[in-house]
Amino acid sequence: MFPSKETLFGSKGFGGVPPMKYDEEFVKRIVKTVRDGLISAREISRLLGLARSTVSRWVGRSKKGLPTRLKRSAKKVWNRTSERLLAELKALLGSGKTVIQAWQGVGKGVSIRTIERWKPVWFPEVQEKKPCKRYVRKKAFSLMHTDWGVKRIKDGKRTCFTFHEDDATRRLYALQAYKNANQENTNDSLRKAHRSSGVSRQF
Repeated sequence: MFPSKETLFGSKGFGGVPPMKYDEEFVKRIVKTVRDGLISAREISRLLGLARSTVSRWVGRSKKGLPTRLKRSAKKVWNRTSERLLAELKALLGSGKTVIQAWQGVGKGVSIRTIERWKPVWFPEVQEKKPCKRYVRKKAFSLMHTDWGVKRIKDGKRTCFTFHEDDATRRLYALQAYKNANQENTNDSLRKAHRSSGVSRQF
């Protein structure tokens, strides 16, 4: 019959502790219990809710005379490239060398990815500004456009305004005000714009 958790460790609860949070006394008692043959690594891992591989690792290291656990790594690891190396890289890239050529030029003392990160910082690509050519219609009344706007006038009265603009001359026609912006009023404004423009052709 295997010993119970209370027999081995008393009433103190150890199970469910996050990895690398076990105190040294707890680990030593587990290793001693397994090595003394009181219980197997499988049973103690099931009993305490530990990973069997963790218990086996502790026991294995103890048998080899190694520390049962290694120290935690530093929370912050500074792996910064030296200023001298950065200056060499900048000079090489500034002379027209490619990333691979600059990497070889510094004796491969830094990763290619590091050079790729620094290159756009030192030498950002200049985006060519494309000339914007505005298309202007030369023939009057070849195209007109309209829109609606809402404004409150006369003691806050809501009024809808519309107008028609000639795309070639930028001249406004039929600036009208209506109670509602609907299709009927849009058609009415278009007819008035047509009459005021003096264009004889029908639409």
